Amino acid sequence: MPKCPICDHDVHPNIGQCPHCGAPSDRPSGDLEHQVHLLLDQGQKIAAVKLYRDQTGVGLAEAKQAVEAMQAGAGPPSLPDIGNDLKSELLRLLGRGDELGAVKLYKDQKGVSLLEAKQAVESLAARHGLDTPRAGCLGVLAAVVMAAVVFGAGIGTTLDTRG
Repeated sequence: MPKCPICDHDVHPNIGQCPHCGAPSDRPSGDLEHQVHLLLDQGQKIAAVKLYRDQTGVGLAEAKQAVEAMQAGAGPPSLPDIGNDLKSELLRLLGRGDELGAVKLYKDQKGVSLLEAKQAVESLAARHGLDTPRAGCLGVLAAVVMAAVVFGAGIGTTLDTRG
């Protein structure tokens, strides 16, 4: 039986709307703003925030702000434009599973914090259907520190050979 694109409940194919949330069954699942508004109309703000976060890959606070802006009558915030060259390279790195390389590249190119770079890369991956492990900022930070230690240890042993 088909599932509702908004609330994931079973929807009979002959019924024109979801019996649980009222969403039209013929509505394309890609219309995020419409889906968010339907959930808000049903009093399901938490589900709307979760849906927005899942679809865009943004952080929880940013998803909540976006849903509240839509609830107040404003459109969804636009996601940052990163340029086609950077976007292509990030997608290439993500496609081969190099999330750390993508985060580092974004951080270097955009001059943002590690957390902002991580969130932007995860958002890009989510928008393009690429699965990225969500180890949290601590996981990325640990990987960066480990890389620094490994590279630093190699340099340090080379310099200390004078003895």
